[in-house]
Amino acid sequence: MFCSLLLSSVLLSVTSAVPLRSHIKYNQPINNSTSNISARALYFIDNNSASNSVYSVKIESNSTLTDGNAYKTGGNGGSILDPDTLEPELRDGLSSTNSVLVNENQLYVVNAGSNTISSFAIDPADPTTLLASNDPVYSGGDFPVAMAVSDQLNTLCVANDGASSGIACFDMTHSGLVQNTPLIPFNLNQTNPPTGSIGNSTTPKSKTRPYFASIQFSTDNTQLIGTILNGGGFDPGYLLSLPIDSTTGKVSANPTYYTPSDTAKNETAIALFTGIQLPESNKFFGLDGRSKIFLIDDFLSSSLNESSTTTEISIPGGLSTCWLTLSNAAGSIYVPDAELNSLFELDPASGELIATYNVTNGKPGMMDLVAAGTQVFALSPGTTTSGLNASITVFDVQAGRGKAVVSQDFEPRGLGVANLAQGMAVWPVSSSS
Repeated sequence: MFCSLLLSSVLLSVTSAVPLRSHIKYNQPINNSTSNISARALYFIDNNSASNSVYSVKIESNSTLTDGNAYKTGGNGGSILDPDTLEPELRDGLSSTNSVLVNENQLYVVNAGSNTISSFAIDPADPTTLLASNDPVYSGGDFPVAMAVSDQLNTLCVANDGASSGIACFDMTHSGLVQNTPLIPFNLNQTNPPTGSIGNSTTPKSKTRPYFASIQFSTDNTQLIGTILNGGGFDPGYLLSLPIDSTTGKVSANPTYYTPSDTAKNETAIALFTGIQLPESNKFFGLDGRSKIFLIDDFLSSSLNESSTTTEISIPGGLSTCWLTLSNAAGSIYVPDAELNSLFELDPASGELIATYNVTNGKPGMMDLVAAGTQVFALSPGTTTSGLNASITVFDVQAGRGKAVVSQDFEPRGLGVANLAQGMAVWPVSSSS
């Protein structure tokens, strides 16, 4: 059992909920000043299918989290379906990365259940204060789950996983997002809502369907890279590359596909969930949900062809590894385990394990996470089956490699957060390192 279907979950009962704020101001100018860098905030969504909300949590000067604000997104959340039961998967409803994204002083979130993207202006003086930049915009397809942004191209792209599946891209303007190309379709043979690609060891192949898990721009802004899970352990997953037209600056509709495979070890990426292009490098650090890493050399120059050199490394003791973040402060990649409530620290260049941190707060495993300054923030959605609330575990990595410590276990109960929580982003982006 991997990332989208890990633990049985039901809705978390809400205690001490506070009213959500309604937005009445739109089309606010984008203020890109980040001069007040002492003010920081963290964001996630509750992914509620009845009415999605985004939560802004204050990061204090000592890097502890305190309650902030909750805002309606104007759209609905959504959950993929368990391929065995066809019931909503509640703990990892989106089964993706970057469902929440910060770019400069703008915050973007997906509304999977209503096929829209919401954008908010962040107040630099108090980044827990958000103003809707415009009404939610159509995502270009069905069930948006993951986003990518390029400042150089002034473009935000979104991956849609539903019946109308594919990638749509938008210009980022002062009044919101404006779609700049038609949907680039991918025939995923999906449903609305989409059916998960990964079941358990007894799930028949006929019940699973492929879906996007992540998209990102290459560091030189010449490609849009995506990961697609395909057939839940039966068929290899793959990376796809969409080149950027050098004349128009738009994402083209001619993808190249590549399945990472270490021929020497006879290992092929089956559950390739996400990855990261290493800074100032042509190497891609790909993360497979089966606790495997696929390091791809000559990532850009090879344009994702079969001549790319790929090395497979297993994560010792891992069970379900689908998210990652790179901390420049520690010089390490951190990977949570969604089943074990552990955090793995890995060397970016080799993929070798540096340290394992077993969290003893009694919570389910962690999922979405982000590195910011000398902290790593990791989200655990929570579950009512054991009476546990959604929480964010804060790891302090300022002591360097192999020396991370848990500095806080934060439960945003005052905001009325349910166990559907998804996504993780911080402001300012410069602190996400």
